[in-house]
Amino acid sequence: MNGFTETHGVPASVDEISKTRRLVINGEARDVHAQSLADLLEELGYGGQKVATAVNGEFAPERTRAGLELTPGDEVEIVAPRQGG
Repeated sequence: MNGFTETHGVPASVDEISKTRRLVINGEARDVHAQSLADLLEELGYGGQKVATAVNGEFAPERTRAGLELTPGDEVEIVAPRQGG
C-alpha cells in the first residue's frame, strides 16, 4: 500500500496535493505539479511543440524555460500556431 488512494488518475494524498501550485494559464486558474515553465509545457501536453510563452506578461524564450521557476499565482500564456484557414 502506498499511503494514498487514486481516484480517476488523481492522487488523493495530502503530500501530492500539497505539491501542486495554482497558476493562471491562458486566463484559467489551474492546479499543476510543474515547478518550471518547461515542466508545465510537458504536463499540459505541449512537450516538443513550437509555442510562444509568457509569464506575468514577460516573453519567455524557449532557452529560458527549464530555469524559469513558477510560483503560485503566476500568469502563464501559451500560444500555439494554428494551421488551416
